[in-house]
Amino acid sequence: NGDPAAEGAGIYNADGSTLTITNSTFSGNAAADYGGACFNFGTLQIANSTLSDNSSVLFAGGVLNLGTFQIGNTILNRGDSGVNITNFGTVTSLGYNLSSDDGGGSLIGPGDQINTDPMLGPLQDNGGPTSTHELLPGSPAINAGDPNFTPPPFFDQRGPGFDRVVNGRIDIGSFEVQTQTVAIQLQASGRKVGGINTVRLTWSGATSTNIDVYRNGVLIVTTANDGSYTDSTGDTGRARYTYRVCEAGTSTCSNDARVRFPSVGE
Repeated sequence: NGDPAAEGAGIYNADGSTLTITNSTFSGNAAADYGGACFNFGTLQIANSTLSDNSSVLFAGGVLNLGTFQIGNTILNRGDSGVNITNFGTVTSLGYNLSSDDGGGSLIGPGDQINTDPMLGPLQDNGGPTSTHELLPGSPAINAGDPNFTPPPFFDQRGPGFDRVVNGRIDIGSFEVQTQTVAIQLQASGRKVGGINTVRLTWSGATSTNIDVYRNGVLIVTTANDGSYTDSTGDTGRARYTYRVCEAGTSTCSNDARVRFPSVGE
């Protein structure tokens, strides 16, 4: 988010390289020349992702393609300047994409929607360790993805607790609208122990025998459901952590709990 560059402000995929992007958001990147979100010279596949509000001065606020490019189940939302796709190579739509403009004439797969407002919220904390654009009520991306999709991935960009398929059909983009309520209440507090960033987690409402503990979207331990766990992170400096606990092996999860360790004197 917010990266400036001459070409490929979000990411640059060089000639001869192969890149796969999934469950990701590219937002607010601005290229001085070409490819606000992506500049592709090699082989690129984008799936289950959201590209929004990227821009460029010359070609392609979204993706400039000079190589081989496949795209599926992805939102392309134009920024202030530059179209969503400019193609000088080969583009294949895998279907179920949604573009706010005509997609450069490349989005002709099953379920593709062009010249359609995806109805996105602002880039913000919607849960999980990274920022996302939520799908607003009434968004044409909701339940409009590939009806034959089956996981993996099991979660959307936000990670555990945010199922990738809700109500029987995947949404387009990196964000899946959730309907379940939070079943587990989680609290977190941090302190230094022997100079190490240490976080005490306490929770209530879980009914399983064991609990999966996630830090910044990564499973760090499966522990007994006794209502608490202490995480010695191994870090000593400035850091931010986002925690979530789930009944082991399920998507019954808690709210996110965040802890920040500032620099000395901050």
